[in-house]
Amino acid sequence: MIHQWVRAYLGFPMVYVEAKIVMTAYRGEEIYTLPMPHQNSSVGFTYNKDLFSETVTFYPLERAKEIHIALEKKRLGGK
Repeated sequence: MIHQWVRAYLGFPMVYVEAKIVMTAYRGEEIYTLPMPHQNSSVGFTYNKDLFSETVTFYPLERAKEIHIALEKKRLGGK
């Protein structure tokens, strides 16, 4: 899947992690809430430098919210 398709189908992500180069790999990650009737689930996509999805991970919505809160704390300088 390509990044454009995911955004067109699922909208904007609830969690967005800036793309980084780790060793020689380019990685970006986004987590989306799934539409009805799967509204209690979320899905995470990891992208490569060409914006193709490399991995897809399904999370319970509560876990995605925990990830979102942890990332916000990190961005604000807390632990």
